Amino acid sequence: MTREPDLGALLDRIGWTTGEAADRLGVAGATVRDWASERRRAPPTVIAWLAGVAAAVEACPAQPEGWSAPGPGRRPASLCS
Repeated sequence: MTREPDLGALLDRIGWTTGEAADRLGVAGATVRDWASERRRAPPTVIAWLAGVAAAVEACPAQPEGWSAPGPGRRPASLCS
């Protein structure tokens, strides 16, 4: 049996907070926090969508040489999120 990806790990790979994920999904922040803490199970469709977003973010090309990122571990929002 394949274990579904951890929602918190997916959000880390994407570079989103639970609040940012909630905004993008159109749900309450408490809902995503509950999913991330495993208090409630996230819908499989949400996990699959986030896994796709994470794969797309990881496939983004490297930043141009000398480009300053917006913060540690973050990618420019206009390119990858």
